[in-house]
Order: sequence, then C-alpha cells, then structure tokens
Amino acid sequence: MRLASMTRGGCALALGVCLLVGGIPAGGTAVAQEDDRPPLPYSDDRRPPAPLPVPLDRHFRGELLEFDGKRVRVRWDWSDPTHLEDFDAFVPVRSGLRGGFRIRDGVLVGSGTGGIRLRLGMLSDIEVKTDAKLVDPHDLGIVLCKPDVSDESILCLIQDRFFTRFDAGAGNTNMINKMGGIPSEIAGTTEFRYVNRRPQPKLARGDEIGFEVVRSGAQTSFTILPKTGAPVTLSGKDPDTAMERFTPGLYVSSGAADFGPLEIEGAFDPEWCAGHDVLPHVASDLLHRGNGFKGKVKTAAARVEAYLSQGPDTPEKKIVNSASVAELVGQEDLPLVIRMRAAESLTEKGMADGSVVDRIAELLDAKDRPARLLAWQVLRPQLPWHFNYNPDGTAAERREGAMLVGYYLRERDDALAQSKVFVEGYWYTERRADDVRGVWERAWDIRSPRVRVRTNLPHAWALWYHAALEAGFEEMVRVVGHPPPDESLPLSVLVFRSTEDYETFCTENGHEKRVAWGRFVDLEKNVAFVTFTKKDAPLWSLQQMSKLFLRRATGRYWPTWYDEGRSSWFGNPSYKTATWNGSELEVGRRDECHEFRLLRAAAHGGDADSVSSFLARDPRTLDTKSRRLWYVQAWALHHFLMGEASEDLRGRMARWVQAMEEKELSPREVDAEGRRVFLAMFAGKMEQLETDFLAFLKQL
Repeated sequence: MRLASMTRGGCALALGVCLLVGGIPAGGTAVAQEDDRPPLPYSDDRRPPAPLPVPLDRHFRGELLEFDGKRVRVRWDWSDPTHLEDFDAFVPVRSGLRGGFRIRDGVLVGSGTGGIRLRLGMLSDIEVKTDAKLVDPHDLGIVLCKPDVSDESILCLIQDRFFTRFDAGAGNTNMINKMGGIPSEIAGTTEFRYVNRRPQPKLARGDEIGFEVVRSGAQTSFTILPKTGAPVTLSGKDPDTAMERFTPGLYVSSGAADFGPLEIEGAFDPEWCAGHDVLPHVASDLLHRGNGFKGKVKTAAARVEAYLSQGPDTPEKKIVNSASVAELVGQEDLPLVIRMRAAESLTEKGMADGSVVDRIAELLDAKDRPARLLAWQVLRPQLPWHFNYNPDGTAAERREGAMLVGYYLRERDDALAQSKVFVEGYWYTERRADDVRGVWERAWDIRSPRVRVRTNLPHAWALWYHAALEAGFEEMVRVVGHPPPDESLPLSVLVFRSTEDYETFCTENGHEKRVAWGRFVDLEKNVAFVTFTKKDAPLWSLQQMSKLFLRRATGRYWPTWYDEGRSSWFGNPSYKTATWNGSELEVGRRDECHEFRLLRAAAHGGDADSVSSFLARDPRTLDTKSRRLWYVQAWALHHFLMGEASEDLRGRMARWVQAMEEKELSPREVDAEGRRVFLAMFAGKMEQLETDFLAFLKQL
C-alpha cells in the first residue's frame, strides 16, 4: 500500500588497518512531565516539555511507501529540501573536517567529508538503494552505522586512492569494510578490517552508477551497477562479532558525488523506537492494516476516523459526537497514537466549525492525570512558551490554565491575522508588545527544543536571532558530527538591547568583572550573553553559542586557542567569517578584513608566532596588540587545519581532536595537555606544518 507521508566473494581478510573516525511503549501512556526538568538559566520558567512520541508516518518527510507493523519502505526523491530532516548529519571518517550533504535542484549533493544516517533504528534485515554520478570518487558510498555511534559501522564504498597510504593494494578498489569493534593501540584511531574488496568495476570521475546494499543476519552484500558493463557484487560476513542494529545512510570522505533517489526498506527496531519516542504506528489512517488494531482498540480507532471524516452531508445516525471522542483521550489502555489523534481531532474539528474549540483545553482540568498530560503535550507546541500550566497543580490552578489556553485558541487566528502578539494573557499590537517586552525583566523568550533566545529587542529581531541560531546549530552538528545530549538543551543565548541593559544585568547577577567585555559565556550554566549591535547581528551570538555547543556536545573543556578559533569559524563579524540573510547561513568564510591584513603583514615581517610558540602563549598575559594578533591567529590555525592544509596535516588534526575528546581535563589542565598532545600528534611533521601555515598567513 502506498502512503503519502506528512511530513569477501570471499572470506574476511585478516589485515587490520587503523583509520581515524570520527521510550515509550506502543500502547503506553507515559508522557514526560514538564516540571521534572530543571529551570532555564536566569528564568523561573522550566525547560520546554519533551514532545509527544511521533507516529512513524510523521517521523518521515520522505514518502512512506509500505508499512506492515514490522517493516517499512521509505523513498526520498530529494524534491523537497526538508527530506534531509529525516537524517542525522555525522562525521563518518575524520580524514578531513569539512563537508556534508545538501539538496540542490532535486539532487543530493555530497562533498568533502560528511555523512547522513536515517533517523530510524533498523535490524539486520535492510536493503538500501541509490544511484550516483561520481564527481570525485575518492571514498564514498553507503554506510550502515551502529545507532548513535559513528565509528562502529559497515562501509560499502568505492574509492580511487584513499586507502593507498595504509595498503598499496587497496588503491582503486571497491570494498566492504567492518569498522570499529576491534581494539586499537593507537590513540585517536579506530580499526577496521576488509570484508571484501575487488578492483572491478573500474570507476572514474563522471561515471554514473547504482548502489544496492543488502544486510541479512551477519551477511552483507554490496552490488555496484555501472551504467555500462555488468554489475559486480561483493559479499561477506563480519570478521568479528556481527552487528545487529543499524542506522543506514550515505557518506563521502574527501570525495564528491551527486546522489539520486534513495530507497531504504527493512525491519525497524522496536527498541530504538521506544528509546527515541517513535511510535510504530501510522497516524494518518488509524485503521491501516499495519497498525494491527483489533477488538475494542479497533473500535476506538474507527470512532476517531469516523469523527474526522464526517461533514455536513453525514447522516445524523452516523454522527460521532465530540464528547465520545474526548473520552478516548483519558483511556490509558488504548495505544497512545489513538489517544493523540482523538485529542488532535477535537482541535482540528473545533477550528473548522467553531463549536468545540475549548474541548481539548477543557481536558487540562480533567480528573484523570494522563488525560491532562496528554492534552497539555498536544497543546503545548501551539502555545507561546510563557504559558505555565502545571498538570499537578491545584484544581483552581488547572482551571485557570484551561480557561487561558481556551481563550488563546479561540482568539488566535483572528488576532494573528491582525499581526497581534500574545503577551502575558493579552493580545497586543506588535508595537505595544515590543514596549511591554522592552524591559529586560519581561523580555521575549523564544524557544525550540534546541535553542532559546531571551531578548528585549523588538519581536521581529527576536525571531530573526532565533532563526539564525537554529541554522547555526545545524552547522555545528555537521562539523562536530553529533548534537549535545537532549538533557543539556536548549542552549540559551541572552541578547541585550543596550549596553546599559547588559551592564545592569551583569552587576545584579555577580558578573561585575565582565561588564567591560560586552559578551561572554558561562559554560557551567549553559548560557551565552551578547550585547546587540545592529551591524554585527547575529554573528557574535553564533560565536558564543558555538562555545556552549562544543562543551555540551563533547562533555570536555578545550584549549583556549581551539575554542576561540572554532567559535570564530561559526561567526566573527570582525573577521567576516559568516553571513546570515534571514534564511541562509554561511560559515567558515575567508574574506578580506583589517585583522587579516595585520596578520598577513606580521607574517611577511617575520613577526607572526610559529605554531609551537603560539600554542605556548596565554592571551591573558599579552598586551593589547599582541592579544589581538593571537586571537586572529587562533582563527587562522583552526581554519587552515579545517580544510586548506594538506590531507596528512588535516588527518593529524582530526586525530588530535579525537584524542582530546578522550581526555577528561579541568580548565586549568586543558591548555598545557592540549599543547603536549598536539606536538606529539604532529611529531615529524612540525617543520612542514610551520612552513605551510606561514605560507597560508602570507596570502591571507
């Protein structure tokens, strides 16, 4: 059934090689309590509530073609940029540090080093199909990753030269590799073993090919289908403990290809679904055979479907009244997907005919606690975050909350059509709302599950900042390879409209020593502080948030030079390293600016620090001019090793990053240890690094 979605031949070789790499039960009713989460920094409000689990058909932006309760078949034709939202970005092989995937004119473009893996756990019963035009077949293909891990994977790849530095015989071959799960004695590396490799078919730039990968039990089959010539199939079993669970996807490593439609079919993992809040049901049709509902459960599902489908022409004897649907929301023995659709249907029908708009809000005052939780979770995404409803509050508090939510929902469409904004229980014109929120104590609090912006700037600016930081978060995931854990989100950024507001806040909250800074981060409280300047907005916010992201995503403190260099990669208006036009963010730029001219002149004049000397300096001990050069040199070294250095130097940099991630260091220890590990990682190559980096500085 077709569903429209919303939304080696041979044995394992014994050769070991070191390579750097970077719930709720279906029928349950458990819903996270908002008040179980800690308060947000500098706010008496709580973190946003965990969203409801998502039914399978809403989990995908691609097209869900088949679903039978145990298996799915999903297809992405890349006609919509949102298709990439079905995948997590990750770093599959950290031989380089730049790259990733994007959609361009209905084609999935992969370049540099990056990967995407499906946001669905699957068992060892998977088929993955795609086709590609090889722009640069350096190393690319299909990857079967262990869920939530990037360095334990099966790679089905084609490549022209990547592995030659490890094994000359592996150059210009096609392979299946088993990576990870094998101890390595070399810090910062993960070991892989060949499962199978073949020199045929010979592939070159511009070739058009098809990929088909089948994983069944411990067996992997990788078929390459050239546009001309016979197909070639590689197959074999895992050389060690067989992998059982996967998140399939695509990757490139220092290569490039244009990928066509992608199709993934197989058995999904119920444990993964339970642990990642994905319901193994279809919500768009509760009676779909894949849901497998029977008996009274099927009767309840039929009631909801009938209620949703009825209209003016429905015979009176077949009319399903809203009260009979509302009672389903509180039935704990029903699968959650039915209760969700029952609650949603009341809102949908109420908005359509104006007669039951308060029904779902009334459930906030229900005697049954699960019904209150479910109603609140359904309503919460539709409401401004300053609504504070406590499902465990007193009866009077719950009743007041239900009335306020009902009022908001009744008035919302008309008020929004008049460009009004809801603030503290009232609908205001945007200008009046800006006046109310212009006082810091009553500032806007714009949030998503990932990013929070608190600011007393006008509402349009608040939304603009939030959109920029959301885009920045995506870029940070792409570069680091994974997001921070959910419990550390959202990352908070406070943007002060004026210097006076910033200074007053610092003075009143124990940050007197930072008054003159204008911006800083508090890594322990997970919040960044920025003073608004129109010409620089929102770049300083991106820079500061990147420091929070790196700390939370890795759980580590980082050497000062790396922290400052990386943060400037994501946003430094003085260096012109990023641009934001309201909808598109570009980071990692290199443009002409005053600071680069100063550093270039220092390099030509012999006044620029060598890399080893630079790493030994503490910017806090430098005079103003030297400190200014130190910060721009931190950006330059990071930028150089991110992409413009040789492949060998980039690889060593990647190994340094991974080695540092494995060390749990205090802020006092991290600079010295980081320098020691850096010099050890570049041992024998420091002269080349110094020469190449100086040449880079001279042509800035």
